This record gives sequence, C-alpha cells and structure tokens, in this order.
Amino acid sequence: MSENPYASPAATSDIENETKEYRLRSLNGLALLITFAMAMLIASIVVGSVVETIASSMYPEFTNPNADVTDETEMSFVHGSMGLGLVAALANIGLIVMVCMFLYRANANLRVRGAELEHTPGWCAGWWFVPFMNLFKPYQCTKEIYQQSALSSSSSLRQPFQEDGTGLLNIWWTCWLIGSFLGRLETRLATRGIDAGDMALPLNWSSTVTLAVAGVCLVSIVRKIAKWQQ
Repeated sequence: MSENPYASPAATSDIENETKEYRLRSLNGLALLITFAMAMLIASIVVGSVVETIASSMYPEFTNPNADVTDETEMSFVHGSMGLGLVAALANIGLIVMVCMFLYRANANLRVRGAELEHTPGWCAGWWFVPFMNLFKPYQCTKEIYQQSALSSSSSLRQPFQEDGTGLLNIWWTCWLIGSFLGRLETRLATRGIDAGDMALPLNWSSTVTLAVAGVCLVSIVRKIAKWQQ
C-alpha cells in the first residue's frame, strides 16, 4: 500500500514512523550547493538593483513599464536587467528544490537518531507550496529541525544546550516575508503596466535588501544544521 507523504501530519505521523525506514545522509553537499546558489541569487538581485538605479539616473522613465526605449544605451540596460532577472530566477528555482531536499533529509536524519518531531519529512517540503500555510509552517518546520539538531549535537558532545536560534530564525523569516511581498508587488505593478513613479527604486531596493538579509540568514541556518548533524 503506497503512502502519501503529503497527507495530514496528524494522520500520518504514526504510520510514517512504523512503515518508512530512513537512513542517515550527509547534509554537507546540499549545504554547499545552497550557499553557492544563494550567492548567485544575492549577487544577481543586487547588481540588478544597481543597474536599475544607474539607468534611472540616465533615463528618468526607465522604470516606467509603458515608456518607450529611446536609444541603444537604454536598450543595453534593458537587456542587462533581463539577463540578471533570468539568472535570479534560475538560482531561485534551484534554491527551492535544494532547500526542500535539505529540510527533508535533516528531518529524516533526526528521526533516525530517535528525535520525536511534530513535522514529517514530506511536510517539511510540502508546506512551502500550500497557500496561506506557507506563511508560517515552513518556519515552524525549520525551527524544529534547527533546535533538535542543536540539542542532538549538544547531547552527543555532553555540552549544555545554548542555541535555540530564535533570533536568527525570526530575522530570516521576517525578511523573507517582507522581501517576497515587495518583490511580488513590484512584479505585479510592472506586468499590469502601472508606473510606480518615485517609489519604483525605493521599492526595488527594499525588496533587494530584505531578501539579501534573509538569504544570508538562511545560509547560516543551513550550515549550522549540517554541522550539527555530521
């Protein structure tokens, strides 16, 4: 009988523990790939914001989606922005896949070590794709993995548990939510042909900075979990 990994956590927790065997898997490779992809994403969005700022200083209507391109130089800026946007999109897709894999494996590793967890490995990935629930459930899953990994490492080293990670996790998730909202707002305005006017650059930079901070925090979280689960 096949099992649905995305069934209700309450309904599947006992079944999953009884019927599914997990094995310890290293997280170091995924942590390294996430670090690399995040560096690409942050670099592309920061450079993209710089390009947009420079272009706007030379062409005041550059951020207006309804404005016509006036010369070859402006067209070069447009192509540059599009290219950086493509790099950011590809890096973001890669990050989504790798972060889901990382959380799945990290949760499974803890189960192998005997940890009692509220969230299942499947839902550590699945909650990211459930509307509304993805506003808080991925945070809860990551927090549980982070704290249980730290606790497991402290126990094995016979050291006191001192790292609950609440501050780092809160900064990561708050910046992620704000940056994602601002980024979607910016995209929606552009696709609907709405000129944000003087708010275009502040909106762009606000999204860039908050997402960059969230990215740095996520890399720190991932690397710590990988280190604790070695």
